[in-house]
Amino acid sequence: MKLKPIFISFLLGLSFLCTTTPSFATTMELVINGEFEEPVIGSTTWEPVPQSRVSGWSNNTEFIEIWKQGFLSSPIFGSDGSATGQHHEVAFNGASNFTTQDSLMTISDGLLDFSFDAWRRDASGIEYSLTGSSSGLLASGIHSFTSNNWETIAYTGLSVFADETFSLWFSSVGGGGSGAHIDQVSLQFSPTPEPGTMLLLGFGLLGLARVSRKKN
Repeated sequence: MKLKPIFISFLLGLSFLCTTTPSFATTMELVINGEFEEPVIGSTTWEPVPQSRVSGWSNNTEFIEIWKQGFLSSPIFGSDGSATGQHHEVAFNGASNFTTQDSLMTISDGLLDFSFDAWRRDASGIEYSLTGSSSGLLASGIHSFTSNNWETIAYTGLSVFADETFSLWFSSVGGGGSGAHIDQVSLQFSPTPEPGTMLLLGFGLLGLARVSRKKN
C-alpha cells in the first residue's frame, strides 16, 4: 500500500510532536513530601519532628507532628494504606497551629489539579488555601467533616501562568491539640503546549482530513 504525500506529512508532523514536546501529555507533581514520608518515624507511633527534618513543610511551631498510619485502629487508618505510610496532624499544640509549603513553581502556562486527604480526629473541619503569585487565590475553604473516615478535597483545571509560585496553607478548625490530619497533598501541573506545537498538530489533522475526503 502506497501512502499519499499529504498523509506522510501528517505522520512526520505527529512524530515530531511526540519526540520534541514530551510535556504535551506529561504532568508533574509540584508538592514536596506530600505524603509526609520523610523522615521515617517509629513503626507504630507518632513523633513531634523538628521542622528542619521534614522535607518541604513548615509551620508556626518548632515541630511538625508526624503519625504512622497504623497508630490508630480501623476505620481511621491513614489514607494511603491500612497499616503503612505516614501522615501529619496539623494541630500540634492547638487549633491555632498552621502548616504551609511555599515556592512551588510552574515552568509554563498550564493547569493545576489540587487535592488532599483529611481526617477529623477531634476537629470539626480543616481550613485550607492555595495561592498563586500571579493568579491570586486559586482555592480555599473550610471543609466540614461528615464522618470519622478520611475524606478527599479536590479541585481540577485551575489555570496558572509560567514561572508562577504557589503557597499551600492548612489549619485545623476546632479540636485543640487533637485536631485535623492531612495526607496525600498534591499539586499536579499540566503544561499548556506551545502555540507552534498546536499549529503543527492542526496541520497534521487537516492533512488527514483531506486524505479521508479523497478516499470517500
